[in-house]
Amino acid sequence: MNNMILTNQDLDDIINKINNSKSLDEKKDLIFHFCNNPYFINSLYYIDQYDEEYQSKINRLSEFFQRFRPSYSRKYDVKGLFRVTLEELANRLRILKMANKIVNSNESDFMKAYNLASLYKDSETLRASYSGMVKHIDHPNIQIARYALSNFDKIYNKYLEYENNGLMEKARYYLSTISYYQNYEYAKFVIEKYIEDEESYKGYEFISELGLDKDAFVFCLKTIEELDPDLYKKFREKRKYNKKVVCFKNAQTLKELSYGIQNGIMRDGTEFDLLEFIKRVPFKKEENFIDSLYYFMNNTNLHESKTILSYVYKNGLQNKKALAPINRKQIYECRNFLNGVQITNDISNIVIDYLTVNQIPVVNKTYDIAVRKYLNGEINKEMVEQKKKEMEENKPQSIILIPKTNKR
Repeated sequence: MNNMILTNQDLDDIINKINNSKSLDEKKDLIFHFCNNPYFINSLYYIDQYDEEYQSKINRLSEFFQRFRPSYSRKYDVKGLFRVTLEELANRLRILKMANKIVNSNESDFMKAYNLASLYKDSETLRASYSGMVKHIDHPNIQIARYALSNFDKIYNKYLEYENNGLMEKARYYLSTISYYQNYEYAKFVIEKYIEDEESYKGYEFISELGLDKDAFVFCLKTIEELDPDLYKKFREKRKYNKKVVCFKNAQTLKELSYGIQNGIMRDGTEFDLLEFIKRVPFKKEENFIDSLYYFMNNTNLHESKTILSYVYKNGLQNKKALAPINRKQIYECRNFLNGVQITNDISNIVIDYLTVNQIPVVNKTYDIAVRKYLNGEINKEMVEQKKKEMEENKPQSIILIPKTNKR
C-alpha cells in the first residue's frame, strides 16, 4: 500500500481473501478489520479520481460489508461520539472539502451563499454533520480531511454570517426556483395550451395527450404561478370555466345514460349495457361514488335521477368494492371456476386487455362482466389483438417531453 491509497492489487488481494475464507466468522473478521482501515477510507474519499475497474472493486467490497450489517458491516464508532457508514463518511468529507473551496474562492458573497446552500440545508445541519469529527481530528479514519476539518470553524461561521444577514435566505429561494427559470418556456407552452384548447376540460386525460403526467403538469403550473402572475390568472379563469363545462358535460352524460337504460341503446347508436354505463358514468373514480353522484344530481335537479339511481342500486354499484381496481395478484394466484370453467391467467389477461383497449375501467365489476362475456364467446383473443393493433397504429405522438427538475 503506497501513499495511503489502496492499489488494484491490494483490492484483488482482499477480495480473494474474503472469497477464500474458510468460515463465515473468518469472513466477518476480514471485513471488520478492512472496514476500519484508513487506507480504505482514503480510497473511498478519492474514488472519483480512479478508473471504472478500480471503482468497481471498491463497490464490490462495499457490497460485502452490507451483507453482514449491523454486527460488523459498514458501521464503526469513533470513541462513541458518532456512527456513520464508511461511504457516508467519505462523502461528508468530500462535501466539506468542496465547502472549503467555496469559502476561499473569489466568487461574490451571493454565489458563495448559493453554493453553500446547495451543499447544506442550514447551519445546524452543517454543524451536526461534523461536530464529532472535529473533536477527534487526529483519528486515522479522518486524517485524510484534516485540512478541511481544521477549517470547519471558518466554514461554519461564514454560513452563520450569510444566514444572519439574509443572504442565505435569498440564495435558498433562488436555489428552490432555479428549475422554474430553466423550464419557463416549456411551462408557458403547456399552460397556454391548456387555456386555448377547448378539450382542456378533460383535465389529466387532456394533458396526458401532451405526453405529461400529473406531477409534470403541477410543476408547470407552479412555475407559471411563481414567474408569470398574468398567465396564472388566465389559467385560473380557464379552470373556473372548465368546471362549468364539466358540470354541463356530466349532466348531459347522465341524460344520455338514462336514455340508454330505458331504450337499450345510446343516442349515438352504441349498444347499451353495464360496461358502457361504467365507462361513461361520472364520478366513478371518486372515493365515494354514490354520494358524489347523488350530490351532483340533487344540486342540478336532473329529472333522470330516479332512473340512474335505480340502475346503480339494481347492479350493486353502490358497493365500494364494485368500482375498486382489481387485485391482479389475487386474480393470478387464485384458481377460480365459473360455470365449470377454470379462469386461467391467460383468460384473465385477455379480459383485462379487452377492458383496457375499449377504455373501460378495470375494476371488480367490469372484470366479472367481461369474464362472463369471454365464456359466452362475446370476447376472444383475436378480437382484442386486432383492437390493440388499431390503437397502436392510431396512437397520437406526444407533443412535448416532461421537464427535468432539480431534485434536492
